[in-house]
Amino acid sequence: MKITKRQLKRIIREEYSKLKRKGLIREYGENDADVIRQSQNKERMTGIGMDGGTIGFDPNHDYSTKPSSSRKRGIMGDVIRQVADCLEDHEIGDWMEVEATNNTNMIKIKSGDMVVVVTNNRGEFRFEMKAPRRWRDKWQETCYSVDSEIHEVFDSLNDWIMEVEMMEMGEG
Repeated sequence: MKITKRQLKRIIREEYSKLKRKGLIREYGENDADVIRQSQNKERMTGIGMDGGTIGFDPNHDYSTKPSSSRKRGIMGDVIRQVADCLEDHEIGDWMEVEATNNTNMIKIKSGDMVVVVTNNRGEFRFEMKAPRRWRDKWQETCYSVDSEIHEVFDSLNDWIMEVEMMEMGEG
């Protein structure tokens, strides 16, 4: 049976990788402690999960530790970022903060349990009160992506919040 140079190189590469994974071959500069730790990690990982240990294996990762929090960070699109920038310039920016979402055309403006969701529809911003539950869908505004209009919406939101809080204080 004849094999080509390419096939021979591939066979050698595969066999070398197998031996290296088993810890039988060391690279220049690796010390015994690293090799032992890598082989222990391999033992911990093999047989874990539904795949039976057949997924990719990183010998430098310590599989005995728990993974870090997988909370995803949001991404803010360029257009909706204008709302965040205007919030920083406005007086309510002192007590409200912007939170990005996974949707690049949506952000949340929060303060305590109050949440205002802002969505971008081709340069038209829609602001909607979503929390607390007693305030949900009671206030909403739309405006175009012009700084002065966004500031007017923030003025309207500030006035509305003050008005509602005064009414709630009068009832309590």
